[in-house]
Amino acid sequence: MREDVHPGPIVVPAGYGRARQHLLTREVISWIANAALQSNQAAADYMLNRLVEIDHDGSVTSYELP
Repeated sequence: MREDVHPGPIVVPAGYGRARQHLLTREVISWIANAALQSNQAAADYMLNRLVEIDHDGSVTSYELP
């Protein structure tokens, strides 16, 4: 039986200019690295079948994909 594996998208809001999007991208990547470390996983493994979203104020939400 083959299991579906997804590399895990990262969602960054648009419309805030390049500098703000770069800042949010760095913040969400740092968040992912810390979340992976706390769960004793490599960041790539943490992101499998997971969506991570950062909003305009820097709040991060992580969802497991079905």
